[in-house]
Amino acid sequence: AVTLTGVTAGHLLVVCIAWGNASTVSSVAGNSNTYTSCGAPRVDGTSGTIAMYYVKNSNSGSTTVTVTFSADPGVGLMTVQEYSGTDTSAPLDQYTTNSQFNVTGANNTTSGAVTTTTNGQVIVGLVFDDALAGGNYTQGTGFTERHDIGDGDTEDQIQTSAGSIA
Repeated sequence: AVTLTGVTAGHLLVVCIAWGNASTVSSVAGNSNTYTSCGAPRVDGTSGTIAMYYVKNSNSGSTTVTVTFSADPGVGLMTVQEYSGTDTSAPLDQYTTNSQFNVTGANNTTSGAVTTTTNGQVIVGLVFDDALAGGNYTQGTGFTERHDIGDGDTEDQIQTSAGSIA
């Protein structure tokens, strides 16, 4: 579980989850918010899975986000990020995942391109080293690193104008 204190009503919460096997997420819950999956989790064989969930219009107050799995997820990580000023009806209009092997350096780890349809979309990236080899990631151009959690990392940016982005 991850706890955020002082969450502001109406903010976007993004939950990034990565774990070491092919078990599935049964639920994501916290502070009576409704968590929506960004899309199907990305399963890399039986060695690792990543997924993202979001709340587009959060409740205020202390929020403890808990993820429940169908079975023991093995190793993993979880972060919760809060964003202000986003569209409260459709803040994340695209989702894509990719699996890459032994990638280092800025702009070399990629999800592949998507085309957003509205200005001001939140673009969130999550990487997870399912081999637990202590990967060293560098955020992409225009992205801000948010969480460096050993075998994983998150980055984000607010896309000013709709269009293609990776």
